[in-house]
Parts: sequence; C-alpha cells; structure tokens
Amino acid sequence: MTGTFAAPRISEFMAANVSRLADEDGDFPDWIEVHNPDNVAVPLAGYHLTDDAVNLDKWTFPVVNLNPGATLVVFASGKNRTDPAARLHTNFRLSADGEYLALVAPDGVTVVSAFAPSYPAQFQNASFGLAPLADDLVWSFFSIPTPGKPNKGGTHAGPIISVVEKNPTQPEVGPLTVSVVVRSTNEPVATVKLYYRKMFGRDTMLPMNDDGIEGDAVASDGVWTAVIPGKALAPGEMTRWRFVATDRAGTETKEPAYRARLDSHQYFGTVARDSGIRSSLPVLHWFTKNVSAAGSSGGSRGAVYYNGEFYDNVFFRRHGQSSAGFPKKSYNIDFNRTQRFRWSANAPRVADIDLLTNWADKSKVRHVLAYEVMRESGVAAHFAHTVRVQHNGGFFSTADLVEDADETYLKRAGLNTDGALYKVYANSLNKDSGNNATTGVEKKTRRFENNTDLQSLINGLDLRGQALLNYLYDNIDIPRCVNLLAANSVIRNIDMHRKNWYIYRDTGQSGEWAILPWDLD
Repeated sequence: MTGTFAAPRISEFMAANVSRLADEDGDFPDWIEVHNPDNVAVPLAGYHLTDDAVNLDKWTFPVVNLNPGATLVVFASGKNRTDPAARLHTNFRLSADGEYLALVAPDGVTVVSAFAPSYPAQFQNASFGLAPLADDLVWSFFSIPTPGKPNKGGTHAGPIISVVEKNPTQPEVGPLTVSVVVRSTNEPVATVKLYYRKMFGRDTMLPMNDDGIEGDAVASDGVWTAVIPGKALAPGEMTRWRFVATDRAGTETKEPAYRARLDSHQYFGTVARDSGIRSSLPVLHWFTKNVSAAGSSGGSRGAVYYNGEFYDNVFFRRHGQSSAGFPKKSYNIDFNRTQRFRWSANAPRVADIDLLTNWADKSKVRHVLAYEVMRESGVAAHFAHTVRVQHNGGFFSTADLVEDADETYLKRAGLNTDGALYKVYANSLNKDSGNNATTGVEKKTRRFENNTDLQSLINGLDLRGQALLNYLYDNIDIPRCVNLLAANSVIRNIDMHRKNWYIYRDTGQSGEWAILPWDLD
C-alpha cells in the first residue's frame, strides 16, 4: 500500500458499515472522509473519487468548498447523488476485502491520495484512517469511527480472518470439517480457536491447526482447520460455529465480529440433511427456542436456513391481526445487515420477508396465485411462493414467503427507487371522511421527509368537476391503476380500497401516483 498526499486527502473510510453511520435514507452505506490539512480553503469541484485504477474520474465532486482543517464525508453507496446542498453519494461501493481507492485531481490524471494496489481487508463497523499526529505511512483501524471529526483512538488490528466457506453444502450426519484463512497484520498468528454449538446448547471450543494433520490439507499455508464431531450434527438440526484468532501480542479478532447485538450475526452455521423430508416445495428451516414468543408482538430471535444459506440471530415477530389467533400464525422475519436474505439466486437480497400463514386458505394457493395474476396484469406486485417450514428439525406447516415493501421491492419491480411508497392500513384518501396524510398510513421510503406529497394528493382528489379531471390526468398513473383494478376484480379481492394497499408516487420523474397491492389473502 502506498500513501501519497497533497491537499486535500482521504483521511478515513469505512468499507464494512453495518450500523455506525446512517445516510439520509436510513441506510448504512460505506463512506469516505476527505480532509483539507492546509490553511486555505480547497474548492473540490472537479475532483474525483474512484475505486478503479484505470477509471480515475469514476465519480466527480460537485461545487463544494472544503475550509481549512475541515472534513467532508461522502457515502460510498452506489446511489450517485451530487446535489451540493445535500449528502453526497458516489456511484460505487467499497469492498471489505480490500481494493484500490483514490482521490484524483480535476485533470482526471493526477492522483493526490491513494491506496494502491489496495487497502487491507476491513472489519465490520471499524474504520481505517490516519492516526492522530501520524505521517502518511501510519494508518490505523478505529473501533470507534470518527466521520467528520478529528481521528483519535486508532489501534493496530489483530489477525484478519477470511472465512473459506460461509455456507457449506448441507452436510450429511457425521463429522464436519471447517476451515478458515487467517492472516497476520502486525504480529504473527498465535492461536485460532473454533467454538461450536448444537441447536441451543453451550459453546464447545476446538483448537484449530495449520500443521497438515487432523483434517488440515497443507501445513503452514494460512488455512486453519478443525473437525466438528459427528455427534454435534443430527438430521434437520442446526450446528453453529464462530472463530477467535489471537496474535502473539494478545490482540484478538472474532469472526463473526458480532458488534451490533441486535443487527449482526454471532455464528456461521448449517443444517444437517434430513432424508425424511420428501417435498417438491422449497424447505425453510426455522429455529427458535420459543415459538410462542416468536408469535408475539414482542418477538424473539433465532435462525433460518434456506436455499443453502444460514442466517443467525434473526428476529421473528407476529404479522397481521386477524391471523393472530390462528394455530399457524404469520411472521415478520427481519434479517441483520450482516446477512441479508437471498430468496432467489436471480434477485437482490432483502432486509426482511413475510412468512404468511395459509392456514385459513384450504386451497393453499391464494396468496401465490393472486400475486401472480397481479404481476401478469402489469401490476408491480410482490413476489410470493409457497414453502415447507421445518421448526427446530420437525415439520411445522406450509406457508407463503412474500416480499416486504422497501426500495429493494421498488427496484425489483422496475419502479423508481427514489419514489415515495406509503403502506395504507385504513385510509380512503377521502377528505370528506376526515382522512389525512398521517392517519392509517406508514411511510416506507423517503422517510427523511414528511408526508406533504400525500396530503397534496388528498387535496387534489377533493377537487370537483373539470379541475378534478385535470388533476387526475396530470397526477395519476391511470394505466397502472386500471391494470390493478382489473386484476383485483379477477381475484375477487373485496378487502381492498377501504384498507390494505400501497400508494406510490414516481417522485422526481413523472410525479404520478399509482395504487399497488398487498394483503391478497
């Protein structure tokens, strides 16, 4: 790594932001801090940030000035926002595994601050930056990042742990070999330990080795290995593990880092194959200590295994009202920022998912069929498919896996992700009925602003005669609404319009509003 500086310079960055610094959308993207160490202001207009050594002008600063000694934080989110009056966002994201990063002069050629060929592998929720009073060769990790403030408290890192296989192929019952790559940073690696637990039992420690024996393939290659005994695996049950590496100075690194107890995973894991499961449905394995608590409004934590991936420390809580009294309830499942849920190999990961009961639907197909009719009718509707649910190793139910509402849904459905999406529980948008923009609605996107746009819609719908017609033609996406009304008639969804639907605005583009569906059972 080289560090060459001329004012301004990159002074700190975070490439694995899990829960430290939120942007204006409530997301936690990576970020880059640019500092002006000189005693004169620097106009940043035309400077560039890039993560590509052959594309030095990848993202360009707008007209902003950096005062003497000041810092500016730019989110490396991929959102590409350059309004100088708002938070800035690059058109690229950072890699926690390490990559090229540079600040480039307006000529698009002169590199004024760079990490080349790459910065080192990064830790979750820790930043990397210039230590206080350090020169350009001394960089440190900060367990407490300081975006926009003077850097302080930098420390040398412990060993860097790279998990060889986060999601091993679902194993048969028997011994399970687990390997991990461990690299030294400042001091040689002294010990690597694996802690495993079966279901909700206690942790058991195993020393890992890199000596070419006891399951380790090659000695002294940096790959450390341990073998979890077969008794720790039972058909359909989960086995979880975590790593702790220590260097000769006693500095310790944990993987998973588990820094945010309510928004990160503590273990990796898998589920032993159960040959007794014979189903054409995808199987979702669900693990909780107490299913009653998971079905309450307070919720509880557990784990999920689906499509070959294991998700730890997941939060479950009851979903819905009328189904709350069913023997088989509906659940909201919230996944951690460190392990977003992949429901399909061909779709982006999602932050949460709804596991909806079909207990009252004797056909067991209404959810899935209704959403399919909507989508085939040109409506931007949720994905939905039926799964077999195993709870703590035994059959629990069939249920419907249904998408939740957020920017990821908008993107997957081909809508403008900057659009305003409201979830309507009980609001007809009828001003004469006393409805307003805050009663019976929940804003799902653009939560950095108020509901003025929705109130403007309610006011517009209260017009009469030609004024109303003009407003409708100018502000309503009529084709989308007609498609939804037609599909809604086909599936005989009599529960809609008075409650349980979305209202969406194509903010910043057409500005038009459209109705979107949810709760189709």
